[in-house]
Amino acid sequence: MGRKRKRIGVPGGLTLRERMAKWSPEAKGAGLMLVSAVLTGIAAHHALSIARADPGLGFSAGGVDVQGLPAWLDPESTAALRAASAVPGRIHVLDRAPLRRLREYYLANEWVASVERLEYAVPGAEGGGGITGRLRLRDPMCLVGLRAGEYYFADTEGRRLGGVLSALPPADLRLPVIQWAKRVPPRGEAWGGRKEFARADEPVLHGFYIAALLAQAGLRENLPHWIARIDVRNVGRNDWSEVELVTEPGHAVRLQWGRTARSELVFGRVQESPVAEKIERLRRILAGERLCRSGEEVLLFEPGAAGRDRGP
Repeated sequence: MGRKRKRIGVPGGLTLRERMAKWSPEAKGAGLMLVSAVLTGIAAHHALSIARADPGLGFSAGGVDVQGLPAWLDPESTAALRAASAVPGRIHVLDRAPLRRLREYYLANEWVASVERLEYAVPGAEGGGGITGRLRLRDPMCLVGLRAGEYYFADTEGRRLGGVLSALPPADLRLPVIQWAKRVPPRGEAWGGRKEFARADEPVLHGFYIAALLAQAGLRENLPHWIARIDVRNVGRNDWSEVELVTEPGHAVRLQWGRTARSELVFGRVQESPVAEKIERLRRILAGERLCRSGEEVLLFEPGAAGRDRGP
């Protein structure tokens, strides 16, 4: 007599085949989908392994093609944003980790407000390959001058943006220059951010106050021809005007602002025109309704006046 085959069963005494025969059509369909998904995953993994092994899909990133960088950006920042120092020497187009590291590198830069796009340029038949991207940069509010030939961008939060500029940017950028700064903080750090430098930074903070007012009042469009610099050397002195707006050298009109909202002076002249009055007088001058002679000094701060003149 032949030996009986041992039944490979499951609980209930049924074999796996017998149990599957009792499945509903829905269960059978789900089982087929599961098997199909597993097979697809195996095939995809195999295809990915083949692609990763293809040397033609790898490239060396010598730099990043950052589109839309402004020409007026300081050279140090331009070089840093186009460098590929955050990614390895050899990159495969299927490896997304370098793009994640590059994004973090950019977001740590004080100029970068957001990373709009980062992607690989796939190597072609003639080789090549690389990284392209687009960044949204923070808008500078003004420049801060430490001395002639040394200028720095600052944003609306008073932070230093980028490296040094040896010359002023084009006039069409419409940025006033705060002159007579006593020091410059490290990149990404704000003037007034450290207690030990509070006294040295205070004049620049007065300049920021004026620069912000000019922008908020919509007067920035007139800046290239008019406001060449914001002179803050008198801040903190017992003087009749702490901040002076000086026009371009070819015209050289001095507009005495008076004191700012940050002023701590308590002696001497206290009463002066409200900010709205000063802005309106300045608006008339910039619009040409109030003509000024070269070398003229205009007192924007005098209460109830149209801005008294002092001769050259």
